Amino acid sequence: MNKKPSKVTSIKPATADRVEEARKNILRKLQILEYWLENKPPIRMGLDGYPARHPRTGEEQIDFVPTSVKSFLSWDGSQNCKNTIEWISKRFGVIRGTGQETLYRYDDLLELVKVRTGTLKSLVVATKKHRVKSNKIKKLEQEITRLTETKKNVQIQFRQYLDKIEELRSELNDEQSRHNSTKAIWCQDKERLEKENVDLRRKNHELTLALAKVTPMRDIKE
Repeated sequence: MNKKPSKVTSIKPATADRVEEARKNILRKLQILEYWLENKPPIRMGLDGYPARHPRTGEEQIDFVPTSVKSFLSWDGSQNCKNTIEWISKRFGVIRGTGQETLYRYDDLLELVKVRTGTLKSLVVATKKHRVKSNKIKKLEQEITRLTETKKNVQIQFRQYLDKIEELRSELNDEQSRHNSTKAIWCQDKERLEKENVDLRRKNHELTLALAKVTPMRDIKE
């Protein structure tokens, strides 16, 4: 653990303005952290003006925020995207890096830095987890929507198949009825033809017998 530098009990007039400006710079940076804690961490914007997204998950990326004393000290805005830098400058003013000795000179400010960077770190982690879960929920909802549409399409196809089956059954019944009707007519015709054939055979037999009787008589006359 770094040993805290001893406090400066007196400041030379020549450096008073510089020390005061360094203190104000710390306060500006703390105000920015406070704003992000009360609202939400900034989104990193691309050069095209749209949120930068993770190449694999497609989630919006959080811009740089100091999450430790060390990162707070080095934070001068250059770590942020252009959009965040412009927002900081317009709302709070220009920020610069802070020397460790300068920050450790102020116990109250050092404590604030520790608390706010630690809290911001927790907030960033929670925000990322929330976005991951939200993204999963969104994907599941999209899958539910897709499955619902698929279900509707399957139900429509199922209904169409049932209707087609009913149509084919109706056609089959009609064809069966026509077949039965044709078979009945054929049976009737067969029965009639068989009866006519029997009658013809009988008549032919009778004619044969009659002819047999006539033939001997013709022989006698001759």
